[in-house]
Amino acid sequence: MSAYYYTGKMQIETLVPPPPGQLTFNRDSLSLVDQRSLISTANLFARRRDAFQDTRFVFRDTNNRNYLDSTRSYNRVYAAYVDHNDRKLGYYARLGRQNPNGLGVLERFDGVQGGYNLDPQWRVNAVYGEAVEFLSPFKKHFYGASVDLLPQTGRPGLSAYVVDQTLDGLANRRAVGLEARYFDGRASGFGMLDYDVLYKALNILMLQGNYLDEAGNNYFIVFDHRRAPSLGLTNALLAAPGLTLKEMVAQQGIDAVHAQARALAATSNMFSIGLTHPLSERWQVGADYRLASISATQPVVAVIPLAVIGTCLGTIDVVNNTCIFNTSSQQGTGNNHVVTFQAIGNSLFATNAVGVGNLSLIRAPTYSGRALSLSYTLPFREKWRIDANLRHYNQHDNDGTTQSRISPSLKISYQWRNNLFWEGEFGREVSKTSGPSRNDELKRDYFFTGLRWDFH
Repeated sequence: MSAYYYTGKMQIETLVPPPPGQLTFNRDSLSLVDQRSLISTANLFARRRDAFQDTRFVFRDTNNRNYLDSTRSYNRVYAAYVDHNDRKLGYYARLGRQNPNGLGVLERFDGVQGGYNLDPQWRVNAVYGEAVEFLSPFKKHFYGASVDLLPQTGRPGLSAYVVDQTLDGLANRRAVGLEARYFDGRASGFGMLDYDVLYKALNILMLQGNYLDEAGNNYFIVFDHRRAPSLGLTNALLAAPGLTLKEMVAQQGIDAVHAQARALAATSNMFSIGLTHPLSERWQVGADYRLASISATQPVVAVIPLAVIGTCLGTIDVVNNTCIFNTSSQQGTGNNHVVTFQAIGNSLFATNAVGVGNLSLIRAPTYSGRALSLSYTLPFREKWRIDANLRHYNQHDNDGTTQSRISPSLKISYQWRNNLFWEGEFGREVSKTSGPSRNDELKRDYFFTGLRWDFH
């Protein structure tokens, strides 16, 4: 269990050049407390097992008290489930609020899932539940099934699944997919393919792998292609502001709304490759390259009778007495390239102390940037630990605007009787933006302190 108190204060100064022919600059200042909150968490885990049975109970809860705006305070239960596995009878079951872990489920949900081992290699599974999306007005129910070829060391494992989901009774997701896993003493890999037959489009394609060679070099590669946001009816709400989904479906048909939802879901692509190399027992270096982009969306046209919506937020067609919504496409980001170099030193200047340095070079279509971070962790007197961090970032935009940001911080931790931990951190961020029309400077100081109690 833990409780942490956070507070922060910022100061903003804006300098605007004078109009032509004048000499006086316009300077505005603003100072305010932007954070004052207490965040408490409870993470409870209970387990009972013997030679054949394994039963677990998991509960995770977060309470956020916002003292600047009480309406933004909340309490959320992120997990609350019981899990039972019987190795003798060959089945498992999990009931309650849980995070997705396959079977084509993409969201946290309240429900039940279970599986039965047909033999040591094959297992069948089923899942049913309601998606948990905090503050969402929609109800999403789903059910699904899968067949697993269970992974073993040195042999791949496969899962094939089908899942069907409704949103307020409307068909929202109907997907088929494959998951693949592999691991041995040196290599591991995971792959996933998710295709939605309602939208006739690929939702997710992901591949990742790691390999450790005999010299201690670790190589990794990641490719992630997915719809962002994920394919779903709520994407189509942008096509007809002011209408509900049921009204849109009633006037256009479910197939047309599915097509609008697909057109308004951009595609996100991310590729990363890198390695780490041990120089010695104390030093390790690494480098990686990342490429990321988000595509443009497609323009969408929706035609709705005026009698249905009353007030038209689009263009009125007086001849046909309809409201025409023409949603323009959202521009894509283009390719963003990041090259990162890293160095890690162990027992640096003191026993068990660790120093880490990172340098990232960024190149995007509209700007270029550089990020540098240095961190140093120093344990001392067995119970104490100091974490010092320094981050610096600068950016040059194509329009002549420059940005710079420096962020030093210091955290101190203390451990008492092996199960009670105290830590506190304070830091400052200074950000400056200079451009043709104005100069801004932002200073922010923050502090947090809290306790964590690990009991068993």
